[in-house]
Amino acid sequence: MAISGEFKMKGQYREQYITRKNFSDFQKSTYFSGGILLNTKSYVWHPNLLLVDIGVQYTPESDVDNYIVVPDRSEIRTLKSTNIKTTFLSTSPVTLTAFSNFNESYSNREKLTNLKSNGKRWGGTLMLRSKALPFSINYENSKWHQKEIETGLSYRMEQENINLNIKKSFGTKNKNIFRFSKNNYLRQDYSKLEIKNRITDVSMQNEIYFDSKEKYLFRSNVNNNSQEGNNNFNIFNLTESLTLKLPYNLNFNAAYNLYVLNQEGQELNMNKISANLNHHLFKSLTTSINYSSINTNHTYYQEFRNTTGVNITYSKKIPTGLLSLSYQYLYLTNDMNSEPTLLQVVNEEYELTDENIAVIDRPLVDPATIVIKDETGTTIYRPEFDYILIERGEFIEIQRIPGGQIANGTTVYVDYIATQLGSYKYDAISKRFNGSISILNGFLRLYSQFFTQDYRNIELTDSLVLDYLSQYRYGGNIDIGFAKGGIEIDNYLSTITPYRMKRYYLNIQGKIKDKIILSLNGNIRYYRILDENADRNFSDLSGNITYRFSPSSKIDFNLAYRKQKGEGIDLNLLTGRSEFKTVFRKLFINIGIEVYKRDYLGDKIDFKGAYLQLARKF
Repeated sequence: MAISGEFKMKGQYREQYITRKNFSDFQKSTYFSGGILLNTKSYVWHPNLLLVDIGVQYTPESDVDNYIVVPDRSEIRTLKSTNIKTTFLSTSPVTLTAFSNFNESYSNREKLTNLKSNGKRWGGTLMLRSKALPFSINYENSKWHQKEIETGLSYRMEQENINLNIKKSFGTKNKNIFRFSKNNYLRQDYSKLEIKNRITDVSMQNEIYFDSKEKYLFRSNVNNNSQEGNNNFNIFNLTESLTLKLPYNLNFNAAYNLYVLNQEGQELNMNKISANLNHHLFKSLTTSINYSSINTNHTYYQEFRNTTGVNITYSKKIPTGLLSLSYQYLYLTNDMNSEPTLLQVVNEEYELTDENIAVIDRPLVDPATIVIKDETGTTIYRPEFDYILIERGEFIEIQRIPGGQIANGTTVYVDYIATQLGSYKYDAISKRFNGSISILNGFLRLYSQFFTQDYRNIELTDSLVLDYLSQYRYGGNIDIGFAKGGIEIDNYLSTITPYRMKRYYLNIQGKIKDKIILSLNGNIRYYRILDENADRNFSDLSGNITYRFSPSSKIDFNLAYRKQKGEGIDLNLLTGRSEFKTVFRKLFINIGIEVYKRDYLGDKIDFKGAYLQLARKF
């Protein structure tokens, strides 16, 4: 039915200086590579009976050395791949698809760590298109092996998944979804330790409207997650909610949540009731009152938390601009009944970013017991390679390491053992105010935020560390269309993680007669960690310029620089690339030069390279 692909050849020259502690080396190489990519689409007997899609790629190289991955390339280079997909009875109510693929590729992690990966996947999907009971069930089996080229550390993962989905509606005012999944994970990390987990997940979601105008909505979500293997636990989660659109611009929401966690040696049972009443006055003023009550029964403690809050939001158009104001007030009562003991915490979620400080919620954590992993529990991240721990008084901060397995913005799951304090009781009051004004049709915007957190009625039987917090953030920016720049200052005066931050940024984007496309982004952040008199500085600058000679010819210039300075994060990274592309009678020509300079904690790399690639597509 169809055939497409390309032939290509590429020649490269590369040289690199490496300096690591007392070791230094100079390397260079000149080699050639070529390859073929072929995609076909066929059928057997009739297109509606059996469709077959096949894709093959083979790109051998004349040499293998330390330059398998060009450092400043973030895309994946595939040397070998085979993809086969078959679709049986594609237009009938019952459709069966099957697939298999194999690939060998090279990539890098945050332009810092070079990787070689081999993967195999196969599986299939059975789908029934039926008004009575539509469903789909799919199976997938995958094996994956990855090696860090510089360190020699390797990882292996095997995964087997079965998923069943059923969607059914009885009429037009309801929706019901049932999901079942069975997942088997096996992971072997750099320590050669095999970690196996078997996860069974069952869930049911329902939505029901009680009226023809869809003003009254009931939602139900029931989920049970069971895991066996190296990490054993069972989680039952039930959430029931009701949404009512009432007269006089009132909206009411109420919800009940039951969360039950059973794990080795302990059990947690949490009941939560919440309600919110919201009122809109015209389009400018929104007022809401909310309440929540949480009752937690744990093997080692019992906790009651009640929160009452008020939110007010006001926005008003002013000459050439907009005024926005908001205020939030929260009153929390917390009553903990417990005996001093060692508490094991499992699967506590934290998001690790370079911009924010992540501190474990509980004080008095034993650092030797901290284990950080991914959602499945099969990837155990490495201390001093993927993250570092920093003690901040009675608390511990988690900081990711660039180039490790934890990407910026990743959510990780933390296990640890902490000292559970004895019984205590307190009331916490927090207030938040936000204000912004935009004038001259968005040319100038000024904003500020003020937040405080204080405590009253404190009753302690043991030492409890409370976070008295006062935060004042303000800034402004100017927007002239093709350019936007601003400054922001953040004074975060916390009794646990106090800091001051200044941020400057500039973004420029523009186009000149469809010939030149320009993009320039700069961002500088200065952090002062007040309790340690320590600094963390981040500077980022990136720019892209494209000049088009004709619809089929252009040249690109890309430059990026990042500098980090602080405990365990010192980094200077410069990457640059220029590439000329043109097409001559279906012959695609690419010519480029590349530079890469990195100094990460004294580990230095200075790389230069050039290449020529010819490709004939058909």
